[in-house]
Amino acid sequence: MSDFSSDRQLNPPFYLSWPVIIISFIFWPVGLVLLFARLGRDRHAGITTGGVLKVVGVLLFLVCLLGGYGIYENEMTSFGDLTDDGYASLAVAGAFGVLGIILWRYGRTLQYRGRMVREYLGLIVNRRFSNLDDIARIVGKSRPQTEKEIDFLIEKGYLPEALVDRGAGQVIVPSVLRHMEAESRWKSSQEGENPAPRENAPAGPQVVACRSCGAQGMIFPGRPAVCEYCGSALKVSGGRQ
Repeated sequence: MSDFSSDRQLNPPFYLSWPVIIISFIFWPVGLVLLFARLGRDRHAGITTGGVLKVVGVLLFLVCLLGGYGIYENEMTSFGDLTDDGYASLAVAGAFGVLGIILWRYGRTLQYRGRMVREYLGLIVNRRFSNLDDIARIVGKSRPQTEKEIDFLIEKGYLPEALVDRGAGQVIVPSVLRHMEAESRWKSSQEGENPAPRENAPAGPQVVACRSCGAQGMIFPGRPAVCEYCGSALKVSGGRQ
């Protein structure tokens, strides 16, 4: 993943910051648009916020349901009709109830995406499976469904620059190939005939597992510690990021 792409995720514009998005839900259609925009560009949030959105959606729906019942009881006239204020209050409660349903459904979709991302990255990046038939067998899905889901991950940027070669039955991920080449070069340099003294040896790459997507990435000295698959900041030894 390029530094520019990482910066877009870790430093979104002000109007897509979480405080602005939360406040904008006072007029929830605007908040919903900003939320979708943030999750559309922030791969980290796209796989980690599903559970939160589901809980918020359920709570919001229940509050609106109970609140609507209370409004109905309190605003009922002696003739069995609602007052004008009662109708307006019920409309507001109903609108936010609909928001709760939308958040719950979207949160469920993001949860499924998160599980899918972790499963495929675990196989393709960490265990370095590339054969589509093998991947489909392990995930327990048909070959066409597996190809479709891998295509989705490529489209969303979770497998940067990757290519599905259907003819060869392979998924080709350049980042994995680069890591394998870097590991090979590093091992070769350490196994040379005249290795540098241990105290003067240059610092080598460090393999770090992303806490968000689970993918293992190689962190090189002097380079940003950012997951190239989901854009999360990586924790490296010593607490550095």
